[in-house]
Amino acid sequence: SDNNGWTTYTNDVLGYSFQYPNDAQIATNDDPLKSLYISGPGMGSETWGISHPADHAEYRPPEGVDLFQWLTDQNQLGEVRLADEQIAGTTAIHYRHERSPQSYADDRYYFARDGQLYMIMIGHSSDSEDWELNNSFLQSFQFNASAATPNSPTAIPTALPIDPTA
Repeated sequence: SDNNGWTTYTNDVLGYSFQYPNDAQIATNDDPLKSLYISGPGMGSETWGISHPADHAEYRPPEGVDLFQWLTDQNQLGEVRLADEQIAGTTAIHYRHERSPQSYADDRYYFARDGQLYMIMIGHSSDSEDWELNNSFLQSFQFNASAATPNSPTAIPTALPIDPTA
């Protein structure tokens, strides 16, 4: 679907979607994190990655766990912690890796839903960073309401009491 020149990607298994520039490319990687990478035309020198391997214990935090403590225990922490962000209605822990002679700068956002840890990485391969573009992507990431977990309770409407004076 087209939204301001962007296309919507949907993952039906985990029930999330996000938008990306129409001409950009999405590639899946056979790396251990089974990452999804978005790059190319319309993105300048920015690249985006999304990782959520279901078969890695460090990506399966227990429900209700303190996510920062979980990341600490799993040695998943980044270099510099920045202010938390809201992604898809949940709190995301934000880490920044500054550019060095050996590596590009990147920003990583960790958040969990239904026992699955997600990591979004925004890579910056030049000195200029397009945060208007990056924030549009981050804000477009959402979990689809229809992707309810099988264990989630179904709301049952309750009857309203009859008002004898009406």
